[in-house]
Amino acid sequence: MHKVYITDDLTSNQTNPSDTWQPSAISLINGTDVVDYLTRFAALSSPGTLEPNADWNLLFDSPVLDVLGETYPLWSGGATLYPGDLFTYTFNHGSSLDDEWLAAFYNPGVIGPLETGGDFYNYFVLGYYPAACSDPTLPDVPASCIAPNDTTATETAVPASYASAGLTSAYPKPDIAQTNFSINGYLTGYFLHEQSLAVLSIPTFWADGPAIQDLSTKVQQFIDESRTAGLTRVLIDLQQNDGGDVLLAYSVFKQFFPSTQPYAGSVMRAQPFADTLGSVITPFWDSLDEGTQQAWAASSDEWIATSRLNAATGEYFPSWNGLFGPHLEGLEYVTSPERLNTSDSHFDFSILGAENPPDVLLTPYSGDAPFAAENSHGTLPLSDGLCSSACSLFMEVMHHDGGVRNVVIGGRPSKGPMQTPSGSRGARFYDLVELDADIQNAVSILDTTVSQLPEQSSDQDLYIYDGGVSLRAQVRQGQSIPLAMQHQAADCRIFLTPATFNNFTNLGT
Repeated sequence: MHKVYITDDLTSNQTNPSDTWQPSAISLINGTDVVDYLTRFAALSSPGTLEPNADWNLLFDSPVLDVLGETYPLWSGGATLYPGDLFTYTFNHGSSLDDEWLAAFYNPGVIGPLETGGDFYNYFVLGYYPAACSDPTLPDVPASCIAPNDTTATETAVPASYASAGLTSAYPKPDIAQTNFSINGYLTGYFLHEQSLAVLSIPTFWADGPAIQDLSTKVQQFIDESRTAGLTRVLIDLQQNDGGDVLLAYSVFKQFFPSTQPYAGSVMRAQPFADTLGSVITPFWDSLDEGTQQAWAASSDEWIATSRLNAATGEYFPSWNGLFGPHLEGLEYVTSPERLNTSDSHFDFSILGAENPPDVLLTPYSGDAPFAAENSHGTLPLSDGLCSSACSLFMEVMHHDGGVRNVVIGGRPSKGPMQTPSGSRGARFYDLVELDADIQNAVSILDTTVSQLPEQSSDQDLYIYDGGVSLRAQVRQGQSIPLAMQHQAADCRIFLTPATFNNFTNLGT
């Protein structure tokens, strides 16, 4: 029977094993069955995954959030909808606990403190700034316009000793750890000799600067040392991994399968807007001297077809028209399937955003496959369903191209299939900043406006904080239906228990 507990109760009980007190599971929240209440809460508060099991996992605390530097799951402060002022937990043994919800508005910026209900309504609903703060671009902002809790986030280096000691109590001391860190987390490796199991924890594929090279190097070191130790099984832990740089996902795959070229195809909607951008930007890029910094720095632009590989032939598209059509059979409104040319160092650096091309981008793939195809069942990717974007692509190529099975953990308290990647299964997130830059680029190339492109506006009545679209969808070789529209159930599903939720060594057994 599946149960829901207060995290602190379970942690306290494990910290004091001699204590005779035992935690009690929650039976009701606000008089409603706990599972029914949380299922509805997850559906309303989730940012949007592909199935309710992943929505459910978003509710709960996870030690991986500490590694990622994220404090709150949906239930503890990450929800977007306010459920009311008060709520009551009722436990199985009959006692109850009252608590309250608090709503906080972080970093409001140059709009003045919002102190009353009217202030909030005027700003969030009507879009009105206080009179003294009506122009946030003023060089001398009145002090009254700055809210007291307005802060500027800064990135701080993570000490090397932090990794050597282990970040949270859920993890043992790592045998392998990145020495260069990204702000989003870091890779670690563990050797569980009694189980003949090597565990590679990859909480994110986001990395920049030295962390890019370091991640690839540490994966190679993890593989080499696990083989030297005679470990026969590998668990790749991808819990809470919401993606990152697609090239790092490719790199990790190639470490495990150096002689396998993953398909990793994708398509985008064949719409007039896309056709206009591609028809303008592709030939302009083709006209540049390929040896110039401008040419290689722009080579990963989404609207340059001739730097992309035709997934059917493995050759570069000869022109934008070659990418824009012909289309997949049965899908007249998508482009031809494309692949990234990851062997082109200029293209790779354009994606990763580095300033200058190095002699070697990622650690060279050395040796034979560390775990041969006939032993691929010894390699198991593990996900909590929150795997998204570059992570979902990694799961796809490991499963489909590498032939490995995969495991999913958690989900709603009922048996049944669950997907390993249930976040975005897109191949490229395209944000509004990039869209704006590409429109400006196309217009400047033509030195005139284009009727198919929207006119840019300086209207400040509506402030858009962030936004974007999944520009390309992943497709599998020989199929026409994007993977985001398919249910890809895991080969095995397990649940967290009191013995494993805060002890990932037990999880490995």
